[in-house]
Amino acid sequence: KGLLNLLERNSYSCHFLHGGNAEYDDMGLLLQAESNVKIADCKSITNYKFKNSWGVDDESFFDFSEKYISEQRQKNFYCLLTMSNHEPFEVPETFALGNELTDLSPAEKTFYYSDFALGRFISHLKERGIFEKSLIIITGDHGESYTYADNDVKVFHVPLLIIDHKAKSKV
Repeated sequence: KGLLNLLERNSYSCHFLHGGNAEYDDMGLLLQAESNVKIADCKSITNYKFKNSWGVDDESFFDFSEKYISEQRQKNFYCLLTMSNHEPFEVPETFALGNELTDLSPAEKTFYYSDFALGRFISHLKERGIFEKSLIIITGDHGESYTYADNDVKVFHVPLLIIDHKAKSKV
């Protein structure tokens, strides 16, 4: 009995879009246990720049999500889960970093790539008129953890960003 149930009782259709496999860690079973959440994952994404053991690249996932979201007509709640910030820390060959960023580790490069893909996604939502009707909450499932020592502290520093078009000047 949680957020999804509350939203459904208030006429929202709930969606979980995942750049990886929704069956990982039984996420799909958990989400469908007490709600009618609609799930689409990497098995639904046929056009992608790369696919690895974690899922598809963020640009392709966001392109899929943008199309999926634009096709919905009722009140909706979406949870999107991307996978590019996980090992093996790949970015598409077409993604170019500036010259000042050439010394980054593969893990650090994925942060720049994910930020780029997210910014592109939000720009596309603005172009379609979807952004103005949205509250966007961006968070991680954990903080950065690239070495064993990171697990002591950094993994618990979870990022959070809330984008509300109605509160443009607030941080």
